[in-house]
Amino acid sequence: MQLNHENSAQAILMEEWLIEPTELEKICALVRAGVEAEKDPTIYRKEGTVAIIPIKGLLMKRVPEFMAFYGIHCSSYTRIVANIKDALEDPTVHSIRLDVSSPGGTVPGIVEAAEAIFQANKEKPVHAFVDTIATSAAYWLASQASTITAEKLSTVGSIGVFTVAKDYSAYFEEFGIKVHVIKSGEHKGVGVLGAKITETQLESMKENIMVISEEFNKAVSKGRKLPMAQVKELATGRSWIAETAIDLKLIDALAFCEPEKEGSSVNAQTRKENEEMPDEKIEQQASISALKAAFPGDLEFAVEQFEAGATVLEAKAAYSDRLKTKLDESEKHTKALEEENSKLKAKEAEKEAEKEEEEEEEKQAKAKAREEEAFEGVTHGKGGFASPGDFIAQAKALAEEKNIKVTEAMRQISIEKPEVHASFIDEMHKHPIKKKRR
Repeated sequence: MQLNHENSAQAILMEEWLIEPTELEKICALVRAGVEAEKDPTIYRKEGTVAIIPIKGLLMKRVPEFMAFYGIHCSSYTRIVANIKDALEDPTVHSIRLDVSSPGGTVPGIVEAAEAIFQANKEKPVHAFVDTIATSAAYWLASQASTITAEKLSTVGSIGVFTVAKDYSAYFEEFGIKVHVIKSGEHKGVGVLGAKITETQLESMKENIMVISEEFNKAVSKGRKLPMAQVKELATGRSWIAETAIDLKLIDALAFCEPEKEGSSVNAQTRKENEEMPDEKIEQQASISALKAAFPGDLEFAVEQFEAGATVLEAKAAYSDRLKTKLDESEKHTKALEEENSKLKAKEAEKEAEKEEEEEEEKQAKAKAREEEAFEGVTHGKGGFASPGDFIAQAKALAEEKNIKVTEAMRQISIEKPEVHASFIDEMHKHPIKKKRR
């Protein structure tokens, strides 16, 4: 399948998003790079009487085929709703666990999925377990569960909405291109590449964003049973580490740390699994399940850490070291380029100085030649005179003595010995110099 990677990235950006901006940038960077990777399917499964519904990666109403091509982990709102329906209809399922590891997703489909989770609570208990991250749209969904449990260093929150409107009109105008959008109304054709986006259009886009934001706030208030005023104080787009999120009442407990809440199949199931396997295996399994979600923009690195058996914290430390190494290499390369550039500039300056010096020497040589020619013309011109008090002879002697130009010596003698200069002027009138033909 042949795909235009830049077009795919632009298609992603044009949506209204409930996601951490940095995570969206990572996804777009992965798409632009055209990286193919093995897709990690999110499969609904059962563990005993608990239905495990995955909410992983990027959340969308329906997942486009090109996401699978790039190996980007995605979950469909439509599939989540279908999985909840199946779990409710299955008589062997007593409770539902939402396995959440997602930075968020698009707006379309979120309301229906969140409402399905909220309504499911009335038939069977729904618990959300956060592995690494549950922000924006992912938190919207998790907030509709009866309880939320999160790993200690998981990221939670980011209540808010955003979209991106890029105005390329100034850039196009620099190249002499003016884009005209023939439209039926002020807000039609907003975002056409190269067309100017007006303040009125931006304001209308913001109004839409605020309407979605209000729905988000209402859902969190309803699901978490928090006053609307408190939710609005938290709805700044900020995320929190799980420990802090407990104090803000955004989650209920930390995985493996907090006492089990009555009826919490999340902790009960997790602790049962813990009793059946060594501590080392628990740590490894937690890191494996989180690595790809922790590094969605660098799947190759995630796989590398998976094969090395690293935990999430170890992988993050290794990634930090890798970035530092790349930064150091980049700085060295930049420094080498700067040094090379300085050397080239120095050589250019040296050549310019040599050229100026040669031009000055040539200029001086020509001036000296002209002086000598003038001297020769005066002393050996028509009549061939050479009086005892010869003005030019004295000027030349003075110039050699003081290392100055003959013309300067002539000026000094005319001041100091006006009678010699007067005699010279008389001779000039008697024997005018004829210019030599060249």
